[in-house]
Amino acid sequence: MLAGYPKYAALAAVVALSGCGGSGSPFLNSTEPSSDDQTVDDTAPVTTSNNAFLFDTGRNLTANSFVYDPITDTIVINNLPFDNTDATGNSYFNAGVIGGTTTPYYQSTSVPGGNFTYFAVILQSASGFSFGGSVATGNFGDFGFGGVYIERTASGLPAAQPESYIYTGQYAGTRVVGNGGMGDDDVGLVLGDAELEVDLLDLDTGGSAIGGVTGRTLYDSDGNVVGNLASLQLNLADIQTGNAELIDGDADVRNADGTNAQGGEWFGYFSGPNGEEIVGYVVVEGIWSDNDVGFSDADDVEPATIRETGVFIVER
Repeated sequence: MLAGYPKYAALAAVVALSGCGGSGSPFLNSTEPSSDDQTVDDTAPVTTSNNAFLFDTGRNLTANSFVYDPITDTIVINNLPFDNTDATGNSYFNAGVIGGTTTPYYQSTSVPGGNFTYFAVILQSASGFSFGGSVATGNFGDFGFGGVYIERTASGLPAAQPESYIYTGQYAGTRVVGNGGMGDDDVGLVLGDAELEVDLLDLDTGGSAIGGVTGRTLYDSDGNVVGNLASLQLNLADIQTGNAELIDGDADVRNADGTNAQGGEWFGYFSGPNGEEIVGYVVVEGIWSDNDVGFSDADDVEPATIRETGVFIVER
């Protein structure tokens, strides 16, 4: 679990994927190896009040650091097995932009003897207050390894007012099919519009926030549009004023009849000295909603199981 946050972890920003790279390792069968079988460090780097990562070895969410170099336009991501990178060398390179957008995506380095492919995207605000990233792979039999990371350079809350604040911005995430074919086709990219409504006066414990992600579009691993997805709901979260963060928020994606298809949690940081922005993460798991492109209720079609990890940055 995330150090200091029992359920939660840091947010990450836009994620993406590319069709380049791998078909997976010939040494892996259809059963995903447990994270207990990997060399995974769950202690470093230690999360602080201004950065956090989603850490859960039971779900193979192990990435614990994103370091972006704007000069080389590369990312170093730590603590993912077989991505051929770590804090000591190699990096994820810019593989292009997601079709029809200006959002870039990044891909892990290929090296002799290693053919696993991870995909990632980062998001950072123009002010420099907020940064985040998300990463995933399709090269395991189930959801594989991945994670999200967020950080802020300053923190604070906006002044309390009777009216709620409205924050709007972007969402991006990676989506993995858990019962797929163990390749890049199992990974997709999701982009959407994020919005949060923040009430600093109620609940009396410090305030609350609620929101969602609409206009979600799924892209394949080549960056091509696949189709639309159901909205993602960010249910009520509590504001912890001492650290200017949003905690204990549940998330879900629903079917047309209102029943839950996917469920999970979300977490957020107020960033900027006066809470000008919120950076956050969300993770949901379950079956495809019947509002999603690609859904089929045919008797001979196994319902697709998915995990989506994503990040958002919104401004007031």
